[in-house]
Amino acid sequence: MATAKNPQEKINVLLVGLMTNGAMGDNFITVANYLAPHLRTHILSNSNIRSAQIKTSQNFLAVPFLRYQILTFFNPLTYWRLVTYIIKCRADVIYFLTPHPVNIIISLLFFYKPQIYYLHDPFLHSGLKKFDRAVIQFEYWVINKIVKKIIVAAKKLRQEMIDRHWHHYPPRQIKVIYLGLLNNLVFPLKKRPAQFDLLFFGRIEAYKGLDTLIQAMRELEDTKITCCLAGQGDIQEIYPNIGPLPANITRINRYLPDAELAELIQNCHGIILPYHDATGTQTIPLAFYYGKPVIATQVGSLGEYITHQKDGLLVPPDAPDLLAQQIRHLFAQPSLLNKLSHGAKQSFEQKFYHKKIAASHLKVISGILNV
Repeated sequence: MATAKNPQEKINVLLVGLMTNGAMGDNFITVANYLAPHLRTHILSNSNIRSAQIKTSQNFLAVPFLRYQILTFFNPLTYWRLVTYIIKCRADVIYFLTPHPVNIIISLLFFYKPQIYYLHDPFLHSGLKKFDRAVIQFEYWVINKIVKKIIVAAKKLRQEMIDRHWHHYPPRQIKVIYLGLLNNLVFPLKKRPAQFDLLFFGRIEAYKGLDTLIQAMRELEDTKITCCLAGQGDIQEIYPNIGPLPANITRINRYLPDAELAELIQNCHGIILPYHDATGTQTIPLAFYYGKPVIATQVGSLGEYITHQKDGLLVPPDAPDLLAQQIRHLFAQPSLLNKLSHGAKQSFEQKFYHKKIAASHLKVISGILNV
């Protein structure tokens, strides 16, 4: 049984974030920086994270586990460094903030320590490769046996886990903490004329539903409504039957640096998320921070983060005709667009402000030592 800490003494926590690509790594850095003033934090991360990016009251170790350099997973010296570092940290709690195969080893070796796991995708996305799916499912099987608390990004996800008896994990040990704003995408707010009506951004993947969006935009070719698709990926390869993009879509097929992405968000009227399936997302807090309403399908956390007709619009998934109707409805009423933009700013403060997110993490961490 874990023992409670002296209230005057900061809890000693090892924050583990070994998957550091894209938004997953950005979120790890953001959460670690939120928690640093309140805890004695030790950081264990991958080699592409630098100590200067993360505040820590104690120690930092970055070890190389690189997906496309498979031999990095078989270096005994790396594991020696990792294990001796964890032992020296003498952490009260181990908190896994990203998925990664090496989490399995850490969790098993240090099974006697209270562990928390932020479960980003309890139900894996469609289109995930078989090998990746098998590795992640094995990681889930291990954490189900060992960790004391699992955190998910939405109440809906928690309820789905309970309804589907997710690995028979005890419902009382599943907590909800919303994903918040990524600090690396915070730039000065600017007022400028919109370049596009709608913006989709991010890596192009099958589950994100761009086939639905493209079909909807074809139905809107009789209007002046425009959409920008920004992010790396071959749309034609992922959706082989999609055909050429309509003229009202602009395509930016490359990686966007943070400052450029922030500017692009400020240069549109709204964000669109036409996903087929989803779990958590940090696109919505980011859009709301910049006062941009979101049109989204009602999947995963999207329907929980967005309040229909307050800060965005919700439609069923895989329904391009209904999506087109909502887009047409929005841009036919300037007053509605203004209302939703104002509502987006309010929702950011109410749901996603960093102090609120940090307090939720701290509550779970402190609570695990009192069970």
